[in-house]
Amino acid sequence: MQAMIAPGQLTRRPAGISAPPCRSGRLARTWRSLAFQPLAPPRRACDDIVRGQSGTRGFGERPPGCEVMLYQLVLMLKFLGAMGYAGGLVASFVTADPRERKRAVHRIASPSLLATWCAGYALAALGGFRMFELWLVGGLALSVGSNVILVYCVSRDKRGHGAFSCAALPLAGVVALMVLKPTWAQVFQ
Repeated sequence: MQAMIAPGQLTRRPAGISAPPCRSGRLARTWRSLAFQPLAPPRRACDDIVRGQSGTRGFGERPPGCEVMLYQLVLMLKFLGAMGYAGGLVASFVTADPRERKRAVHRIASPSLLATWCAGYALAALGGFRMFELWLVGGLALSVGSNVILVYCVSRDKRGHGAFSCAALPLAGVVALMVLKPTWAQVFQ
């Protein structure tokens, strides 16, 4: 929506914007006559990316609004993956039919864990973290351990509280690592 401007009310053109070149057949205008223009309509943060223009930003830099939107989208994907894994974990211990238990592990929990890993590494890359920090490697190892224990329990038909705890407790460690974010530098000090 364009801002309403009263007749005769003009604003200065922002610094750094040059006058457009005069086309043939038109009266040549001086910079002074082009220096005053009505307010431009507001733009969204991602308009430059959609048009393939970067404006005054450097090559490959995104406007802050797009980066935040991408971060939130990947964070939502990671959340959905984690909830899918938790649902597959619970369903594999609650369901009585062995085929349903295997389906819960192999078609729900394992693909959800893969989506969680991919989204987690994308979040780490967007956040500027190193890919082999202690909290990332530890989270990956604990989540793989949880998945291995889950597959073992389903294939051997183990369904007790102890088996469930062995599969679920590594996830608490993953959450602790993701919240505290310990680094290798902190360990070797």
